[in-house]
Amino acid sequence: MTICKEGATIVAVRAAASGARVFLDVESAEGRESFCVLTARLSRLPVPGALTAEQFAFLRKEAELTKAVESGLRSLGSCGSSERHLAEKLRARGISPKTAAEASAFLRAQGLLRENEGAVRTAERDLQKLWGNRRILADLTQKGYDKEALAAARERLAREEETTRCCHLIGKLQRSGKDAAAIARTLAHFGYPTHLVDAFRRVSEEK
Repeated sequence: MTICKEGATIVAVRAAASGARVFLDVESAEGRESFCVLTARLSRLPVPGALTAEQFAFLRKEAELTKAVESGLRSLGSCGSSERHLAEKLRARGISPKTAAEASAFLRAQGLLRENEGAVRTAERDLQKLWGNRRILADLTQKGYDKEALAAARERLAREEETTRCCHLIGKLQRSGKDAAAIARTLAHFGYPTHLVDAFRRVSEEK
């Protein structure tokens, strides 16, 4: 990041997104730049006039954060996420670790990243894959959901009969031509409890 050593000047200010964002046209020794910053992050709204080098650097940093927040919002629009997992996604898009963490924390503080809701949505997608409860909860834990979010997911899973889901998976695998040993391995891999896997093995051996 280049920092303007001689200060800069805001030459135009434009509100956007019903005032949630402000576009600033700034002239400095590097030329003219346009910054988009989040008004919720500012102690006061910028006005046209001179900036110190420190103020200029601050606005440039806030513009980078705004880009990260917008990227995070697009991600949240397509699927739920934990704060930690969203930060990981942002880092994978080339955003610095510090900015990614700040953007994720900001979205959560603003109520735009709701971990409980994200955990339930992720659990429901995993249910469609016919995963067992153990694997679903392991997936959520790996994605960084906190204890409260995991509890919300467990409550959602409790409304589904795991044994029935397991039977659906067995039927699907049998129709695909899998033998009993392969099906038992898949059940274990999908996170079904040992007693269900063992019960399937016993029934298969009796046939």
